[in-house]
Formats: sequence, C-alpha cells, structure tokens
Amino acid sequence: MHQDEDELIYILEGEFRIKLGDELIAAPAGSCAFIPRGTPHTWQNVGHAPARFFATVMPAASRFEQFFIRYAALPPHERGTGSFARLATATDALEVLGPPLAESDPR
Repeated sequence: MHQDEDELIYILEGEFRIKLGDELIAAPAGSCAFIPRGTPHTWQNVGHAPARFFATVMPAASRFEQFFIRYAALPPHERGTGSFARLATATDALEVLGPPLAESDPR
C-alpha cells in the first residue's frame, strides 16, 4: 500500500488477479485497474506463461524509482517476497501488509 500515490496498472500480456481492498478482480490482457492511494492491493500472475503489465504512480515519487532500481539490480536468485518487503521499507516506497495473493487467497 502507498499513502501518497495513486497507481494505474495496464495488463500487457497474460492473465492476472488483482486484489483491491477486499475485492478480487480478474485482469486478462487489455485490462486496466486504477488503485487509489491508501488502498491495500496486490496482484498475481494466474496464467500458464510469463505475464507483463505496465504500472505508473501519480504523482511521481523518487522513492518508487529507487525501489524499482534496487530491486531490478538484485540477482534473480535474490528476488522474492523477502527482498521485496525489505526494499519497500528501506526506500519508504510502499508498505507490505501481508503475504502474496497466492498465499492469502489461493484459488
């Protein structure tokens, strides 16, 4: 969750599930989700292949840039929920509120 930025996610390829607050939304390619600031949210690739989305936050925030720069710089074997949460705290970009969607709301 982020308190000061709205987020927009556009699904480019694949199929996601997006959780906004308590609502689960199916999000196939071509879907768009607006996430108002302060709304707990997460997403999960639920397809059988890699998937891609485009996301932006408004207003722009350098702490988000630093979060993504630092996460992208990690070797693939060091990426995951632990490093995601650690970097979120270190950069003050967002607050991790719970486990991944696959654990909190398995299908």
